[in-house]
Amino acid sequence: MIRRLKRVAKGCIRLILKSLRDFVYTRILSPSFRSEVTFFERLRRADYHDAKFLEQQLRSRAHQIDKMLTLDTIGRREKSAAGIYEIIDRLESGGITDSATVVWAKEVMESYERLTGSMEHESVRSNQLSMRSEEHRPLNPDALAELMRTRRSIRSYHEEKISSELIREIMRMGLWAPSGCNRQNTEYLVLEGADDIRFCQRIAGEGHKFPTEGSFALVVLMDCRSYALPSQRHMAYLEGGAAIQNMLLYAHSLGIGSIWLNWAGLEEKNNPLRRRYGLPDWLLPVGMVVFGRTKRKPLHIPWRKNLRGSVHYPKADGRGGSRTAPTGLRQGSDPPVVSPVETPTVCILGGPFNVRNLGVSALGAAAVKGVLQAFPNAHVILAGYEVLDTIDVGIGERNITVESMCIHLSDRLRERYGTRHLKALARLVKRLPAWPARCLLRASRTLEQLMRTDLVLDVSGGDSFTDIYGESVFEAQISFKQFIVEMGIPLVLLPQTFGPFRHDTSVKAVKDVIDSSILAATRDSSGIQELRALFPGSVKDHIVACPDMGFALDPVPVEADRELFLQRRSPRDSLIGLNISGMLYSGKKDFGLKDDYKRLTFAIAEWALSMPEARLLLVPHVIASEAPGDDPSTPLPEWETSDTTACLLAASELERGAGFQPANPINQQPGKAAPHRDRVACIGWPYSAAETKYLIGRCDFFIGARMHSCIGAVSQSVPTVTLAYSKKAEGVMSHLGVPGLVADLRDYTIDGCIDHIKAMYERRDEVREELALRMPEVLDRIEKFFTRDLREAFLNNVGQAMP
Repeated sequence: MIRRLKRVAKGCIRLILKSLRDFVYTRILSPSFRSEVTFFERLRRADYHDAKFLEQQLRSRAHQIDKMLTLDTIGRREKSAAGIYEIIDRLESGGITDSATVVWAKEVMESYERLTGSMEHESVRSNQLSMRSEEHRPLNPDALAELMRTRRSIRSYHEEKISSELIREIMRMGLWAPSGCNRQNTEYLVLEGADDIRFCQRIAGEGHKFPTEGSFALVVLMDCRSYALPSQRHMAYLEGGAAIQNMLLYAHSLGIGSIWLNWAGLEEKNNPLRRRYGLPDWLLPVGMVVFGRTKRKPLHIPWRKNLRGSVHYPKADGRGGSRTAPTGLRQGSDPPVVSPVETPTVCILGGPFNVRNLGVSALGAAAVKGVLQAFPNAHVILAGYEVLDTIDVGIGERNITVESMCIHLSDRLRERYGTRHLKALARLVKRLPAWPARCLLRASRTLEQLMRTDLVLDVSGGDSFTDIYGESVFEAQISFKQFIVEMGIPLVLLPQTFGPFRHDTSVKAVKDVIDSSILAATRDSSGIQELRALFPGSVKDHIVACPDMGFALDPVPVEADRELFLQRRSPRDSLIGLNISGMLYSGKKDFGLKDDYKRLTFAIAEWALSMPEARLLLVPHVIASEAPGDDPSTPLPEWETSDTTACLLAASELERGAGFQPANPINQQPGKAAPHRDRVACIGWPYSAAETKYLIGRCDFFIGARMHSCIGAVSQSVPTVTLAYSKKAEGVMSHLGVPGLVADLRDYTIDGCIDHIKAMYERRDEVREELALRMPEVLDRIEKFFTRDLREAFLNNVGQAMP
């Protein structure tokens, strides 16, 4: 015990001696500290009773009364009022009666006396006073943000002189900067001669000796007589910096370049300035700015780091400390290079472009289009399952190159693109110093991409945020979202269908993800009400409704000679498109359909071919991963549930059972020699989502089980019947307000479905007009989701102004 006490005593003595040594070195022997003490000692002996100082004190004291008048309840301030009247009397006795400060102070005191002159109690509500209010005059935030972003330090000037009027205007803007208690202590030393500017450059310690011809300089001075207390000394530098920032921005708006020179702030460097220009001791130089007509400016605007990792919040338990949004690196280390907030790095998850499911690919392309509408200069990363550098995404007539990121669900720690490997690596990076952390980031491209991502947009394939497709599919979708939340990256759930859910554990996991997102969009018109019923009392304001993004996909034309079957044969010719879902055709999943889907497919084909002028176009929307073989009856395992297989199998069955001229649909070149050259054909293999949408738009009537094939039809005003197997189709199509677009196979028998299709076909002209009328509203709502809802969510949660 005694030894332990001795060790503790020795440690305390060492700590005391170290603290004493640091104090002697920094406070007694330090030249800067000694010069500061000298300056404020002289400040105490300065004349505090000239007119300038009295006006300064009058502004400060009257400001306290003026500020009090804006409160709900005010009281009598006898001593403060007497002090203000005393200063006014002293100024007026010295002949200063019409200065702006005296006039303003009298107006303040007149309002104060009018309100408190007949007070019977110690306080009164200030709403009895008729306060002057003015409507906010809106400014152009885009222009202001552009001004702030593009101002640069200029070191090269033309010889053309700046007029005296512009110089006065720039200085006047500096005086509008905020100051403590409205003291307005800012003053200027104007230098227009080259010798004077070079002299101050040497004092400021500026190493770049740029030309001074045509330029002028301002040394910002602060009247420190009201800052004599040690706790107030820093205010001079803060207020001077605010005045300088005002002048820099205003000069930039006039096309005048500027540079803010560092000022040492040491008295041994300020004294030569005072001696040369006869400045009093109580004027403290806090900065110097040089202005001139810009001759050459830097070519590049440097990026600014985003706020993640720079913003601290109080801990939720109230025990002190703070929590910081993760940056991927330890606090205090250098973060990886990130984009500025006005050009955010946006990662799109759950909508890979190079996939077999054209609906998912359509969502990815539409998401890229929406992001560029919201942030035209955004850097887009499209997540997928392949290791690629970039991906070319066609958006209308434009071809956009976006960065590709490989990521997939994996429980194997050694799988470098798997979520478990990335989670473990992210935890390690956060705990390492800067240099080893950067090395690890260079070794993992996917993690490096995530670390510099400002926003993750997740679409879940549109309808995969449910457990009806099996636990493995749901686990994959929820794990990706949980991984992004754990990484601390803001998550947005793009328009999608939530549910249905069969298990309570799925509901809990989905609720946690929705609550952790900064914005969640449901593509069902009644989706918000359904979420409120599913999560009673927990649906927040960040849930919005938005139509499916597939409506906004721009079709890409296909050359006419690639699909000869689509050409018109007569004025009465009717082309009916039929999408056959390979998932339903294989019968491997039980969705509770009322009747057999394969039998329904042939019933629809027989109805279409029963009309003499009708032709049937089979449209796969989940294409095969490999080219079809010679015998579609024995499909490859990789594409056995693809629509390509289902369409070719159906075409082969129709060929054998309908009495057509024999033709092998597999050996024929798709598009140029179509199967059933007379009246039945399957579109070629493969086409992109945008090209397939264009081909669907050539149809006169469309029937489909894949919802995004039907979205491709109705978005081009093609009368459509969607063969639904879940709630998603009704919710998505209800945005259009056109009845009859959905036939739910869980409720319809084959005969009932055929009757529904016949009724829609008979009124197809009316449906086409209704769709053409409603589609502009749908497209406008999708655009507003990105340009308004997404931007606002990003601004409110990242906390930094954007253009």
